[in-house]
Parts: sequence; C-alpha cells; structure tokens
Amino acid sequence: AGDKADIKILLTAPLDIRVERIAKREGKSIEEALKETVIREESEKKRFMDIYGIDVDDCSVFDIVVNTALWDEKSVGKLLELLVEAYSASSSKRNEASEATRMMDRGEMEVK
Repeated sequence: AGDKADIKILLTAPLDIRVERIAKREGKSIEEALKETVIREESEKKRFMDIYGIDVDDCSVFDIVVNTALWDEKSVGKLLELLVEAYSASSSKRNEASEATRMMDRGEMEVK
C-alpha cells in the first residue's frame, strides 16, 4: 500500500481459511500448508518492512479491507469490480471539481 496507488484494497482471510485454501489448491495436508504459510508470511512481513517500510499488519494504510472468508471467489471479484467502478466515478467528479477550482484561481471561470 503505497502513496502511488489510486485505491488500496487489502484482501484477507483468517489464517485457518487461508491454510485450508492453500492445502486444497496445492494438494497438501493442513499441517504442511500451515507450517509453510507461517514461514512465508513471516518472511514477507520482514521483507515488506525492510524494503518498503510497510507494516503488513497495519490495515490503516488501506482504503478498503475485504475479508474473503465471507464470500466465494466470484462474489469477491464482483465486489472488487463494484468498488473500482464506484471509485472511478467519484474520482472523475473530484477531478472535474479540481479543474474548476484551478480555472477559478486563474480567473478563467467565475462563480455566479
């Protein structure tokens, strides 16, 4: 989640759900998937802090946090599409308002 992103969305799920999904996807036991997941997440946590200065446990840097345990994959995709569409629509309005303000500041537009 950096300052350059237009909208920062975190997809997350409780550890047990993530491990279950990984085990199923990769054909591993729950125990093996749990061990690998914990090791990988600790490594990623350190790397993100060291390289990017991002605390992956700090959800406040995100605009939206989605718990994917609540919906199936297709529903999460639809939700993300709706969020991005809504953001794009409001972003266009913000850009129009900003341009109008700049024009007023330059004396190119008057408020009546």
